[in-house]
Amino acid sequence: MEKKQSLYRYAVLAGSFFLMAVPFSIVNTIHSLFIVPVTEAMGISTGTFSLLFTIGSLTVAATSPFIGKLLDRVNVKLIMGAGALFTGLGFLGYGYAVALWQIYLLSAVIALGLTALTTIPISTLLTDWFPEKRGTAMGFAFSGAGTGTFLWMQVVSRMLSGRGYRYSYITLGIIILAVSLPIAILLMKRRRGNLTNSKLMPDRKGVRSIFQDQTFFRFSLGLLLLGLTIAGTQIHIQPYLSASGYPLSYNANVGSALAAFALMGSLVGGFLFDKLKSAKSVLILGGLAIISYVLLMVFHIPYVPFLFAGVYGLCLCMPSLLPSYGVGELYGQEAYAQRLGMVNLVFTLGGAGGPLLSGVLADNLGYSAVWIVYLILAAAYLFLFQRAFEGNAGKTAS
Repeated sequence: MEKKQSLYRYAVLAGSFFLMAVPFSIVNTIHSLFIVPVTEAMGISTGTFSLLFTIGSLTVAATSPFIGKLLDRVNVKLIMGAGALFTGLGFLGYGYAVALWQIYLLSAVIALGLTALTTIPISTLLTDWFPEKRGTAMGFAFSGAGTGTFLWMQVVSRMLSGRGYRYSYITLGIIILAVSLPIAILLMKRRRGNLTNSKLMPDRKGVRSIFQDQTFFRFSLGLLLLGLTIAGTQIHIQPYLSASGYPLSYNANVGSALAAFALMGSLVGGFLFDKLKSAKSVLILGGLAIISYVLLMVFHIPYVPFLFAGVYGLCLCMPSLLPSYGVGELYGQEAYAQRLGMVNLVFTLGGAGGPLLSGVLADNLGYSAVWIVYLILAAAYLFLFQRAFEGNAGKTAS
């Protein structure tokens, strides 16, 4: 029985990879390809359409604690199965939406579904099944997002060019359902006996101290700015390429290159954080982010978009690695769960504002203003992170 359980964990790992490669990558990355065709067809501004990404991020922030608690009380198959239905049917519904309020409503439904289907339950399951190697397991599973983005960029760009955005929405919604629902219902399950132990939760004193801690404040504010700039940049790379005069096929190639370098960056970033710890790693990766914004300002030069994809892709590991590494390095296990939950909430709120800020600035001042603002904010979060980690050199996460 033990050997059978040991083998079954690889089925859970494979299922997690495909959930990240299909629904997660389509909703979180590939959806940016739809900005130009949808705004042109519906006669709306980029900022107006971008509000759906903000609504999605706010929904994730609001529902994440609820989903986390639910995982210890309800069969994970039911939670993830419902998530698959919400995500797939919601994305399919975009193809039939004729009014903005319908698009906004569907964005909230999809965000709720994706929260119940991917990151939180996958992290919980892999922690259950790979207690000794959960980092390696999560790294492999989450690499599905980059792999999926790399492949879907080509497929969806051609689908949009040939069949239009409504057909593409409906087709992708069906694909999400066809892949996600069987995985959620047939493969995913908790390892027996692995439920949250309340004795491991930090005490109230540790939680209260969060609000009086300057180091934590700097770290959280840095993550807020990081979330804002990362989300605001990623969502608008494709429309910026179109605005710069590049054809859709070229844009898709840049998107695929970005996904490939992001996949590479997740491996390089993990090595950096293990070897150099957070302060030096952030200095390197934040420096790459600043260089990326300079490159965005000269996107009209041929091949610069591909150079940008390489540089920016490498620093995209920060959002996934920095919160957990940073909290552990700064505080060890002291109120770890509460601190990590709070910084993830702050990061998500930053991500909620990024796409909207980019859209508003782009509509009123042009994309050059967007990149100048984000360059300044990147320098600001780099400063905040360095201040937060000041005096913590050599301190290891427990």
